[in-house]
Amino acid sequence: MAARLSGVRPGTPIRLLWLIDSLVAGGAEALTVRFVREVEREGKRSAIEPVVAFLKRLEGNPHEAELRELGAEPVFLDARHLRDLGAFRRLVALIRRERIDVIHAHLAYASIWGALAGRITGRPVVTTLHVTPARAPRWSREGLRRALRRGLLAWPGVHPVAVSRAVADAWERETGLTRLRVIPNGVPLPEEPRRQVERSAPEAPRVVSVAVLRPDKGLDVLIDSAPAVLERHPEVRFVIVGDGPARAALEARARGLGLDPSRLTFTG
Repeated sequence: MAARLSGVRPGTPIRLLWLIDSLVAGGAEALTVRFVREVEREGKRSAIEPVVAFLKRLEGNPHEAELRELGAEPVFLDARHLRDLGAFRRLVALIRRERIDVIHAHLAYASIWGALAGRITGRPVVTTLHVTPARAPRWSREGLRRALRRGLLAWPGVHPVAVSRAVADAWERETGLTRLRVIPNGVPLPEEPRRQVERSAPEAPRVVSVAVLRPDKGLDVLIDSAPAVLERHPEVRFVIVGDGPARAALEARARGLGLDPSRLTFTG
């Protein structure tokens, strides 16, 4: 990628397009705001000038207002579906008009469009894999979409990144995709985080997970580990915040392991 950025003048910020499916309330979407906030905090010292674009407006896109408050006006491409050529042309025009140096795509549709737009415009593409690949019959719509995404991620000039070793292993195992780097999401921590936690929670320690309750979130692993933790540390309490299609199955799993609500709580 360094060779493809040879046109960037020394001392000039990299023009980075942060491309994402939508700005609904989710982890990857919240990361968009966090990234822009950190760039703004750096001010003139920042080596990056971000441009945020999202494909589709869904459920109010709650992070739009936060981005505007930070001075980053998000670009809405108004894509109706993956085959919307008009919206794709708007993306290509945006890359050229804003003189984008690097495309950083997040989530499934943005990864597909980002790889194609990078090939057309000659820009390098980084695509972050936030979850494990969806399991679906090979010739189903989701199966074909997954195969298309896997093929595009293997293109030269496209650099896939996984947010965890588990996500990388799943993509390598289920799709044969290689060249995966693991870069965990950055999480801002206060100074002396351990001491602050100890002062703020002198009572029973809590293990808290905040997530949409879907199978690919790995909450089954958290629940399965709880009995072993409680055997050694009976004072620990587990709290799962969120809702989703896997909630009933996860609650049944917890009951099957003898984890009553006083030890593992689903808050909704």
